[in-house]
Amino acid sequence: IHGASQSYRKMCRWYSGKFMSHPAVMRYEWFWRIEPGVQFPCDIPEDPFVRMRKEKKVIGFSILMSEIEETISGLFESVLRFKNVNKITPQKQLWNYFTYTSVNGTTAYNGCHIWNNFEIARFDFFRSPAYQRYFEHLDQQGGFFYERWGDAQVRSLAAGLFLRHDQLPHFDNIGYKHDQSSYCPADARQRSNLLCTCDPYDGGDTTMSGCMALWRRMTHEDDPNIDEGSL
Repeated sequence: IHGASQSYRKMCRWYSGKFMSHPAVMRYEWFWRIEPGVQFPCDIPEDPFVRMRKEKKVIGFSILMSEIEETISGLFESVLRFKNVNKITPQKQLWNYFTYTSVNGTTAYNGCHIWNNFEIARFDFFRSPAYQRYFEHLDQQGGFFYERWGDAQVRSLAAGLFLRHDQLPHFDNIGYKHDQSSYCPADARQRSNLLCTCDPYDGGDTTMSGCMALWRRMTHEDDPNIDEGSL
């Protein structure tokens, strides 16, 4: 997908490491990325920026999904080289969410990522020296152009390297739809209260092995009241 588009590659590189330093946004602390044509099918019950600041969150999201493997050839190997050279020790819980042990015993990327056409986040994380060194390392590998690395995977793996899982809130009370993918609150009472016009089974990832299900298991793994069969 988008394999023949140079402008798409430029866009991925821009969002991976350049937009946060553009003069037009330098005076801002936060951003909310909103793509053309998206829909918000529910009332939004709270100011998400107030929640993010109060709870000291860094990157908020609506949808998690898995990337097409062919589009990210070589990306994770480059991330691992950066991690090893810089002796980075990620938080185990979040790093393990994005990775798995392959059949030959090596660490591999499962493709799960924050679908960042909906993203509410702090600028200072992406402007930090650590993130910018990470971006420059990837940029030097050439994968934004010789492959088709996406900004969503680049930024999600950066979160895995530098953040804790509790710094990434899922906005489960904000309905969202972009193209054929969507998120709709699962609780019927919540959908009624928020005047939602969406269906949680229409366009969302409802599989037991999907990235959203993995996230729910990861964030509730220490909760004795969670029934794994219901996730």
